[in-house]
Amino acid sequence: MLAAPLAACGTTPATVSLEGQFTPAAPPPAEVRVMLDPHYGHTNCEIEDKLTLEGTDRADPYVSLAPDESGSFRLRPIAVAYKRKGMKGGAPLPTFFLGFFNEQDTIYAVGHQHSAFHYRTFDAATKEPVPRADACWRVVQGDYDQPEKRSQRLVLFLAPNFDSPKTCLPEGVFTPGGVVHRPHFEE
Repeated sequence: MLAAPLAACGTTPATVSLEGQFTPAAPPPAEVRVMLDPHYGHTNCEIEDKLTLEGTDRADPYVSLAPDESGSFRLRPIAVAYKRKGMKGGAPLPTFFLGFFNEQDTIYAVGHQHSAFHYRTFDAATKEPVPRADACWRVVQGDYDQPEKRSQRLVLFLAPNFDSPKTCLPEGVFTPGGVVHRPHFEE
């Protein structure tokens, strides 16, 4: 399968995955779009489409996920290759790019940077950084775990950014404590 060609070019097969949970403070978006950083692993192998996921194409490399009623979403494990650094080198920690149905103008980069978890927000059209304070969602926690040998999973917890200047949430007034519907006045 994948292991034979990878061993021949000095890389190691692994899997990476992503799981996320939206807080119950507001309804989650109808769709979460996820893409693994295309530079993950930095291999020199000549393996065609090594990071193209099933159900995607080069024009749109994102995988669409629908959060369930509890606000959870999960990207199935992705087979990847990475260059080992020494005998004990494990799979590098992955970075993912996220987009949300209710905020199509912003891309979130979530992952390990400079020895800690970070996330940044970018304008989807220009790829220029934008302030996180302007985004619809906040990544309140991001942790990595290793569910199996040679695997890495990023687990995210997301909350609505009630201070965003954008119209991010469906009709109704949302507060950190829950939903308060606007009253309807009859004439």
